[in-house]
Amino acid sequence: MGGDNSKLTDEEKYQKFNQDLTQVEAGRVVIAVDFSQSNKHLASGWGKKSPGDSGSLHAQQQVLIDENMVTVQSPYRRALELLTYRIRDFDKFPEGFRFIGFTDKIIVDEYVNNSTVLQKYDELAMQFNNDNLVQSSGTSISPAIYKAIEHSVLTSAYVILIVLTDCDLYDVARATQAITDASRFPVSICALGIGEETAQADVFKQYQMFDDKLFERQFDNFNFSVFKYFKKENETFLPLEMLSKETKTVVPAKTESVVDQNAEKILAMQVFEELRQQYQTIMDLGYKEVVEYIKKDMVSQGTIQE
Repeated sequence: MGGDNSKLTDEEKYQKFNQDLTQVEAGRVVIAVDFSQSNKHLASGWGKKSPGDSGSLHAQQQVLIDENMVTVQSPYRRALELLTYRIRDFDKFPEGFRFIGFTDKIIVDEYVNNSTVLQKYDELAMQFNNDNLVQSSGTSISPAIYKAIEHSVLTSAYVILIVLTDCDLYDVARATQAITDASRFPVSICALGIGEETAQADVFKQYQMFDDKLFERQFDNFNFSVFKYFKKENETFLPLEMLSKETKTVVPAKTESVVDQNAEKILAMQVFEELRQQYQTIMDLGYKEVVEYIKKDMVSQGTIQE
Protein backbone atom coordinates (compact mmCIF):
# COMPACT_ATOMS: atom_id res chain seq x y z
CA MET A 1 0.00 0.00 0.00
CA GLY A 2 1.10 3.59 -0.46
CA GLY A 3 3.94 4.84 -2.62
CA ASP A 4 7.22 3.29 -3.63
CA ASN A 5 9.48 3.01 -0.58
CA SER A 6 12.23 1.05 -2.35
CA LYS A 7 14.57 4.06 -2.62
CA LEU A 8 14.21 5.12 1.01
CA THR A 9 16.79 4.31 3.66
CA ASP A 10 15.67 2.20 6.64
CA GLU A 11 15.52 5.29 8.83
CA GLU A 12 13.48 7.19 6.23
CA LYS A 13 11.07 4.25 5.99
CA TYR A 14 10.64 4.30 9.76
CA GLN A 15 10.04 8.06 9.78
CA LYS A 16 7.41 7.67 7.05
CA PHE A 17 5.82 4.82 9.03
CA ASN A 18 5.60 7.04 12.13
CA GLN A 19 4.20 9.90 10.07
CA ASP A 20 1.53 7.60 8.63
CA LEU A 21 0.50 6.45 12.11
CA THR A 22 -0.03 10.02 13.28
CA GLN A 23 -3.10 9.95 11.02
CA VAL A 24 -4.57 7.15 13.15
CA GLU A 25 -6.45 8.62 16.09
CA ALA A 26 -6.16 7.08 19.54
CA GLY A 27 -7.78 3.65 19.54
CA ARG A 28 -8.67 1.01 22.05
CA VAL A 29 -6.08 -1.77 22.13
CA VAL A 30 -6.88 -5.42 22.83
CA ILE A 31 -3.97 -7.86 23.15
CA ALA A 32 -4.88 -11.54 22.86
CA VAL A 33 -2.25 -14.16 23.79
CA ASP A 34 -2.53 -17.85 22.86
CA PHE A 35 -2.19 -20.30 25.78
CA SER A 36 -3.44 -23.42 23.98
CA GLN A 37 -1.72 -26.78 24.41
CA SER A 38 -0.25 -26.56 20.92
CA ASN A 39 2.28 -24.06 22.28
CA LYS A 40 3.98 -27.13 23.75
CA HIS A 41 3.43 -29.45 20.80
CA LEU A 42 4.89 -26.89 18.37
CA ALA A 43 7.76 -25.73 20.59
CA SER A 44 10.37 -27.76 18.65
CA GLY A 45 12.09 -28.33 21.99
CA TRP A 46 12.26 -24.64 22.92
CA GLY A 47 12.17 -24.35 26.72
CA LYS A 48 12.74 -28.10 27.12
CA LYS A 49 13.67 -29.02 30.71
CA SER A 50 14.15 -32.80 30.46
CA PRO A 51 14.49 -35.52 27.77
CA GLY A 52 10.77 -36.33 27.90
CA ASP A 53 9.68 -32.70 27.88
CA SER A 54 8.35 -31.25 24.61
CA GLY A 55 9.22 -27.71 25.66
CA SER A 56 7.03 -24.61 25.59
CA LEU A 57 6.87 -21.42 23.58
CA HIS A 58 5.95 -19.71 26.85
CA ALA A 59 9.21 -20.80 28.55
CA GLN A 60 12.67 -19.30 28.83
CA GLN A 61 15.48 -20.98 26.93
CA GLN A 62 19.21 -21.30 27.50
CA VAL A 63 21.26 -20.70 24.38
CA LEU A 64 25.00 -20.68 23.75
CA ILE A 65 26.23 -17.22 22.79
CA ASP A 66 29.94 -16.45 22.50
CA GLU A 67 30.73 -19.66 24.43
CA ASN A 68 28.46 -18.61 27.30
CA MET A 69 25.10 -20.10 28.25
CA VAL A 70 22.58 -17.27 28.30
CA THR A 71 18.94 -17.44 29.38
CA VAL A 72 16.63 -15.59 27.01
CA GLN A 73 12.95 -14.92 27.56
CA SER A 74 10.14 -16.67 25.74
CA PRO A 75 9.25 -15.40 22.25
CA TYR A 76 5.79 -14.41 23.50
CA ARG A 77 7.25 -12.31 26.31
CA ARG A 78 9.83 -10.67 24.05
CA ALA A 79 7.16 -9.75 21.50
CA LEU A 80 4.93 -8.29 24.23
CA GLU A 81 7.85 -6.32 25.64
CA LEU A 82 8.61 -4.76 22.26
CA LEU A 83 4.96 -4.06 21.43
CA THR A 84 4.36 -2.10 24.65
CA TYR A 85 6.59 0.68 23.30
CA ARG A 86 4.12 1.26 20.49
CA ILE A 87 0.85 0.52 22.29
CA ARG A 88 1.25 3.58 24.50
CA ASP A 89 0.99 5.72 21.36
CA PHE A 90 -2.43 4.28 20.51
CA ASP A 91 -4.19 3.61 23.80
CA LYS A 92 -4.06 6.61 26.13
CA PHE A 93 -7.16 5.75 28.14
CA PRO A 94 -6.78 5.85 31.94
CA GLU A 95 -8.05 2.31 32.48
CA GLY A 96 -5.36 0.91 30.19
CA PHE A 97 -5.91 -1.71 27.49
CA ARG A 98 -7.52 -5.13 27.38
CA PHE A 99 -5.43 -8.27 27.89
CA ILE A 100 -7.01 -11.55 26.79
CA GLY A 101 -5.61 -15.02 27.38
CA PHE A 102 -7.24 -17.63 25.17
CA THR A 103 -7.21 -21.28 24.09
CA ASP A 104 -10.34 -22.35 22.23
CA LYS A 105 -12.14 -19.86 24.47
CA ILE A 106 -11.27 -16.78 26.50
CA ILE A 107 -9.75 -17.71 29.87
CA VAL A 108 -8.61 -14.25 31.02
CA ASP A 109 -10.01 -10.84 30.11
CA GLU A 110 -8.93 -7.81 32.12
CA TYR A 111 -7.43 -4.34 31.86
CA VAL A 112 -3.66 -3.89 32.11
CA ASN A 113 -1.24 -1.08 31.31
CA ASN A 114 2.34 -0.84 30.10
CA SER A 115 3.58 -1.36 33.65
CA THR A 116 1.51 -4.46 34.41
CA VAL A 117 1.08 -6.32 31.11
CA LEU A 118 4.30 -8.34 31.44
CA GLN A 119 3.48 -9.19 35.05
CA LYS A 120 0.09 -10.54 33.98
CA TYR A 121 1.71 -12.49 31.15
CA ASP A 122 4.32 -13.96 33.52
CA GLU A 123 1.58 -15.17 35.88
CA LEU A 124 -0.25 -16.96 33.08
CA ALA A 125 2.93 -18.34 31.49
CA MET A 126 3.99 -19.86 34.82
CA GLN A 127 0.58 -21.49 35.24
CA PHE A 128 0.72 -22.75 31.65
CA ASN A 129 4.19 -24.23 31.98
CA ASN A 130 3.24 -25.93 35.27
CA ASP A 131 0.04 -27.36 33.73
CA ASN A 132 -2.10 -25.29 36.09
CA LEU A 133 -3.92 -23.39 33.35
CA VAL A 134 -7.06 -24.68 31.67
CA GLN A 135 -5.85 -25.72 28.23
CA SER A 136 -7.16 -27.13 24.99
CA SER A 137 -5.40 -28.92 22.18
CA GLY A 138 -6.78 -26.56 19.55
CA THR A 139 -6.59 -22.81 19.12
CA SER A 140 -9.49 -20.54 18.25
CA ILE A 141 -9.04 -16.83 17.58
CA SER A 142 -12.72 -16.17 16.92
CA PRO A 143 -13.70 -15.51 20.58
CA ALA A 144 -11.01 -12.81 20.79
CA ILE A 145 -12.19 -11.26 17.52
CA TYR A 146 -15.81 -11.12 18.68
CA LYS A 147 -14.65 -9.64 21.99
CA ALA A 148 -12.86 -6.89 20.05
CA ILE A 149 -16.07 -6.20 18.09
CA GLU A 150 -18.01 -6.00 21.35
CA HIS A 151 -15.39 -3.66 22.82
CA SER A 152 -15.68 -1.40 19.76
CA VAL A 153 -19.46 -1.18 20.10
CA LEU A 154 -19.48 -0.60 23.86
CA THR A 155 -16.85 2.15 23.65
CA SER A 156 -17.92 3.57 20.26
CA ALA A 157 -14.24 3.44 19.36
CA TYR A 158 -11.75 2.19 16.82
CA VAL A 159 -10.16 -1.03 18.16
CA ILE A 160 -6.76 -2.50 17.35
CA LEU A 161 -6.73 -6.24 18.13
CA ILE A 162 -3.22 -7.69 18.43
CA VAL A 163 -3.18 -11.50 18.42
CA LEU A 164 -0.05 -13.41 19.47
CA THR A 165 -0.46 -17.06 18.52
CA ASP A 166 1.30 -20.24 17.41
CA CYS A 167 -1.29 -20.25 14.59
CA ASP A 168 -2.42 -23.86 15.11
CA LEU A 169 -6.11 -23.32 14.34
CA TYR A 170 -8.66 -26.10 14.64
CA ASP A 171 -11.65 -24.09 13.38
CA VAL A 172 -10.61 -22.37 10.16
CA ALA A 173 -14.20 -21.84 9.01
CA ARG A 174 -15.17 -20.14 12.28
CA ALA A 175 -12.08 -17.93 12.20
CA THR A 176 -12.84 -16.99 8.59
CA GLN A 177 -16.37 -15.96 9.56
CA ALA A 178 -15.15 -13.96 12.57
CA ILE A 179 -12.62 -12.02 10.47
CA THR A 180 -15.31 -11.35 7.86
CA ASP A 181 -17.79 -10.20 10.52
CA ALA A 182 -15.15 -7.89 12.02
CA SER A 183 -14.78 -6.16 8.65
CA ARG A 184 -18.18 -4.54 9.28
CA PHE A 185 -16.84 -2.72 12.34
CA PRO A 186 -14.00 -0.27 13.09
CA VAL A 187 -11.61 -3.08 14.05
CA SER A 188 -8.08 -3.77 12.78
CA ILE A 189 -6.64 -7.24 13.43
CA CYS A 190 -2.85 -7.58 13.68
CA ALA A 191 -1.79 -11.23 14.05
CA LEU A 192 1.77 -12.17 15.00
CA GLY A 193 2.95 -15.75 14.49
CA ILE A 194 5.06 -17.08 17.37
CA GLY A 195 7.45 -20.00 16.92
CA GLU A 196 10.13 -21.43 14.67
CA GLU A 197 9.33 -20.38 11.13
CA THR A 198 10.46 -23.55 9.32
CA ALA A 199 8.73 -25.97 11.71
CA GLN A 200 5.47 -24.02 11.64
CA ALA A 201 5.40 -23.07 7.98
CA ASP A 202 2.13 -24.92 7.32
CA VAL A 203 0.15 -23.30 10.14
CA PHE A 204 1.61 -19.89 9.36
CA LYS A 205 0.44 -20.35 5.77
CA GLN A 206 -3.21 -20.40 6.88
CA TYR A 207 -2.84 -17.00 8.54
CA GLN A 208 -1.23 -15.64 5.41
CA MET A 209 -4.34 -16.82 3.56
CA PHE A 210 -6.46 -14.81 6.00
CA ASP A 211 -4.31 -11.79 5.17
CA ASP A 212 -4.43 -12.16 1.39
CA LYS A 213 -7.39 -14.28 0.29
CA LEU A 214 -10.57 -13.42 2.24
CA PHE A 215 -12.44 -11.67 -0.53
CA GLU A 216 -15.79 -11.67 1.32
CA ARG A 217 -14.57 -8.94 3.67
CA GLN A 218 -15.79 -5.36 3.44
CA PHE A 219 -12.15 -4.23 3.62
CA ASP A 220 -8.69 -5.70 4.28
CA ASN A 221 -8.85 -5.75 8.08
CA PHE A 222 -6.23 -8.45 8.81
CA ASN A 223 -2.44 -8.25 8.77
CA PHE A 224 -0.18 -11.23 9.52
CA SER A 225 3.54 -11.30 10.22
CA VAL A 226 5.94 -13.76 11.85
CA PHE A 227 8.03 -12.86 14.90
CA LYS A 228 11.52 -13.98 13.87
CA TYR A 229 13.05 -14.66 17.27
CA PHE A 230 14.94 -17.93 16.85
CA LYS A 231 15.58 -20.79 14.46
CA LYS A 232 16.57 -24.39 15.08
CA GLU A 233 19.47 -26.15 13.39
CA ASN A 234 19.73 -29.83 14.34
CA GLU A 235 19.26 -29.70 18.12
CA THR A 236 20.69 -26.21 18.60
CA PHE A 237 18.65 -23.03 18.87
CA LEU A 238 20.19 -20.04 17.16
CA PRO A 239 18.54 -16.88 18.46
CA LEU A 240 17.97 -14.12 15.96
CA GLU A 241 18.45 -11.91 19.01
CA MET A 242 21.90 -11.93 20.55
CA LEU A 243 23.38 -10.68 23.80
CA SER A 244 24.88 -7.20 23.69
CA LYS A 245 28.21 -7.18 25.52
CA GLU A 246 27.83 -3.47 26.22
CA THR A 247 24.30 -3.36 27.64
CA LYS A 248 23.83 -7.00 28.74
CA THR A 249 20.39 -6.93 27.17
CA VAL A 250 18.93 -9.14 24.46
CA VAL A 251 19.17 -7.35 21.12
CA PRO A 252 18.65 -8.37 17.49
CA ALA A 253 21.41 -10.14 15.61
CA LYS A 254 22.92 -8.31 12.67
CA THR A 255 21.01 -10.62 10.33
CA GLU A 256 17.81 -8.92 11.50
CA SER A 257 18.93 -5.40 12.38
CA VAL A 258 22.02 -3.44 13.30
CA VAL A 259 21.49 -2.08 16.78
CA ASP A 260 19.29 -2.67 19.83
CA GLN A 261 16.81 0.13 19.17
CA ASN A 262 15.92 -1.42 15.82
CA ALA A 263 14.17 -4.38 17.46
CA GLU A 264 11.11 -2.32 18.36
CA LYS A 265 11.17 -0.52 15.03
CA ILE A 266 11.28 -3.69 12.95
CA LEU A 267 8.46 -5.38 14.85
CA ALA A 268 6.25 -2.29 14.87
CA MET A 269 6.62 -1.84 11.11
CA GLN A 270 5.70 -5.50 10.55
CA VAL A 271 2.72 -5.65 12.90
CA PHE A 272 1.22 -2.21 12.25
CA GLU A 273 2.20 -1.57 8.63
CA GLU A 274 -1.41 -1.61 7.37
CA LEU A 275 -3.04 0.38 10.19
CA ARG A 276 -3.07 3.76 8.47
CA GLN A 277 -4.78 2.42 5.34
CA GLN A 278 -7.21 0.34 7.41
CA TYR A 279 -8.10 3.33 9.55
CA GLN A 280 -8.66 5.53 6.51
CA THR A 281 -10.94 2.88 4.98
CA ILE A 282 -12.89 2.61 8.24
CA MET A 283 -13.44 6.38 8.22
CA ASP A 284 -14.48 6.31 4.55
CA LEU A 285 -17.01 3.56 5.30
CA GLY A 286 -18.48 5.54 8.20
CA TYR A 287 -17.99 2.69 10.68
CA LYS A 288 -17.40 4.98 13.66
CA GLU A 289 -20.89 6.38 13.21
CA VAL A 290 -22.26 2.83 12.90
CA VAL A 291 -20.97 1.71 16.30
CA GLU A 292 -22.12 4.96 17.91
CA TYR A 293 -25.62 4.28 16.55
CA ILE A 294 -25.54 0.65 17.75
CA LYS A 295 -24.48 1.74 21.23
CA LYS A 296 -27.24 4.36 21.46
CA ASP A 297 -29.77 1.75 20.38
CA MET A 298 -28.53 -0.70 23.04
CA VAL A 299 -28.77 2.02 25.70
CA SER A 300 -32.32 2.92 24.65
CA GLN A 301 -33.34 -0.73 24.88
CA GLY A 302 -31.74 -1.10 28.31
CA THR A 303 -29.23 -3.70 27.07
CA ILE A 304 -26.36 -1.61 28.44
CA GLN A 305 -26.00 1.53 30.52
CA GLU A 306 -24.57 4.78 29.17
